[in-house]
Amino acid sequence: MLITDVKLCLACSKGLKGRIDKKFCNYDCRNAYHNHFKSCENNFMRNVMNAMRKNRQILQQILGDRKIVKTHMDRLLGRGFQFKYHTSVYDNKRGGRYYYCFEYGYLPIDDNCFLVVKRKTAEQ
Repeated sequence: MLITDVKLCLACSKGLKGRIDKKFCNYDCRNAYHNHFKSCENNFMRNVMNAMRKNRQILQQILGDRKIVKTHMDRLLGRGFQFKYHTSVYDNKRGGRYYYCFEYGYLPIDDNCFLVVKRKTAEQ
């Protein structure tokens, strides 16, 4: 009598049929297996993206339809703005440094005040 080892799905432990190098019984098991091992990394990235989206939304609301607005740090912080999260930095010719959350940005100026601006996009 010949006994063969039955390979099991790495995610659900069901017996596998098919190719000898098969590791998962279907796409759902493969995705569940990989998501489990990347969950910490995925959670961190999701939290950072959520913070940047919120920063963008706050800058958008403060700017409204205007081209430039001066605002105080307390107004930004009061809405939940997190200064450590931004998508890009731009140094202008006058020595100022703009921090952007996607197309909305801010320039630190004196006395904890900021200029809020919107970068021109390709569609504009």
